[in-house]
Amino acid sequence: MARDNLETVLLNPADCSDTALTFKTAIKKHGRKDKNEAASILMMKPIAAISILALLAACGDSIEEAFGDFSNGDAAEDDGGLPPSDEGVEGEDTPSGEFTNTGGAGTVPSAISNNLLDVSYTPGASTITVSGTGFDTTSVSGTYTRNAALDVAGYTAYTVQEDPLDRMYIALVRESANGAVEGGVVLEGGQFGEFFGGAFYRRNEGYTAYTPSQPNEGLVSYSGTYVGLNNGNARGTTGQILDLPAGTDPAVAPSESDRVTGNVLINADFADNQISGTVFDRQEIASGAALDSLFLDATNVDEDGTFSGNVTLRAEGLPSVGSYAGGFGGTQAEGVAGAIQISGYDEDRENEAEFGSFVLSRCGTAGEGSLCSVVDPE
Repeated sequence: MARDNLETVLLNPADCSDTALTFKTAIKKHGRKDKNEAASILMMKPIAAISILALLAACGDSIEEAFGDFSNGDAAEDDGGLPPSDEGVEGEDTPSGEFTNTGGAGTVPSAISNNLLDVSYTPGASTITVSGTGFDTTSVSGTYTRNAALDVAGYTAYTVQEDPLDRMYIALVRESANGAVEGGVVLEGGQFGEFFGGAFYRRNEGYTAYTPSQPNEGLVSYSGTYVGLNNGNARGTTGQILDLPAGTDPAVAPSESDRVTGNVLINADFADNQISGTVFDRQEIASGAALDSLFLDATNVDEDGTFSGNVTLRAEGLPSVGSYAGGFGGTQAEGVAGAIQISGYDEDRENEAEFGSFVLSRCGTAGEGSLCSVVDPE
């Protein structure tokens, strides 16, 4: 139902006796979406609101009866209304609201998984399956295709975009050299003022805590690369997003996420069950902008080898900008995978957000990072 038609019902009722009936009939016919439309008209037109409420009162019809409960989004009596958000798509399995497929590493915190519900990844495969991101494909679980042009920092890239006016998603995923853990990030750059995606981590093997060869020596390090995706617009820099048809208004164009690279150092104290670290040398690939380093504040390692903590910006006052979480995996905690979510980290931007991933091997094992050459494995 068009806005001007609803305004006609609200502002020009035929007479007092049929005003409420006319409005209720319109709502039942056109569903919940136009209820909210009508409510917005009332909020924007106070004179109309006063007039219609007075008319309804005079007719003896209660406000609740005529308008229904706008707060709970009552569906229309026919199929014209939008389905409740938990009904899913007919013929598809509706995924749960949490990212729980972590191989025993708990549930990824919702601030980090965000819209992401699952990622099915096999190293070397030409496709991956992603669930929960929204607006990526016509099914709940979308198939992303290998895109080597966007590989970065040891992470394998996959993308999906169904047409030039659909969102372009980038997935960057990686498994540790010893196969103990994996993780990644999935994001699109945004469209119509919103963006979707998140980050995850997973344990591929069982987990046993690190046991030092000498008593009272439980401090070990993990080093390697970091990747992130943010909602900055890298459109036109990679040649991967589909071109808009000539004459298309740029206001409807989807943005492309900018990839972020960096390095990570994590210290884990298995004697006291604590972890802390830093993400440094952060840089956007498309813009070339250098970004501030991040501190992964000290936090406890739980008995199952998982952890979660705050992320602070390496700047004056050490402001908190987000959170991180992850889990150790493998025998003697050979690997660690984690993910971060940050926002408000650049005072020169508005509404900036970044999701990131680190997949690291323990110093002294296969796949160790460059900084391991200067640390004592124990």
